[in-house]
Amino acid sequence: MFKIGHIEIPNRVVLAPMAGVCNSAFRLTVKEFGAGLVCADWSGCIRKSLDYLSYCEILGNRRADRRSNTNTKIEVCKLHMDRLIALKGKKIAIMEMRKHAAWYLKGLKGNGKVRKRINECDTKEGLIQFLEDYTNELEARVLAS
Repeated sequence: MFKIGHIEIPNRVVLAPMAGVCNSAFRLTVKEFGAGLVCADWSGCIRKSLDYLSYCEILGNRRADRRSNTNTKIEVCKLHMDRLIALKGKKIAIMEMRKHAAWYLKGLKGNGKVRKRINECDTKEGLIQFLEDYTNELEARVLAS
């Protein structure tokens, strides 16, 4: 625990405001995963938050292997999409999630093909299917190696 002035913050994990891509649906998700402080911003912060997912391992405070880290990113992406749909409606949310989903996949092997498919997608079901197919493909690669 630490303090900023007279305000007590439960831990040192802070979602800092950064210009670009964050929204209230994502901030709520990060807060539920244990961030001590979530700041509203002018426009965004998803990429640094994904580094938080990679480095802090939000599931059980342990370092994950590649497979569970990928699954974690995809599950948080789906949660983000559901919240964005509730916030902005399906059509606008899916158009915005195409950009967000690409950032969730950043750094994962072979993400270029699926990012291209995601950018052409216009339904929640289609986006989920692309993400699940990609996750299954990555799991098969890990098991094969």
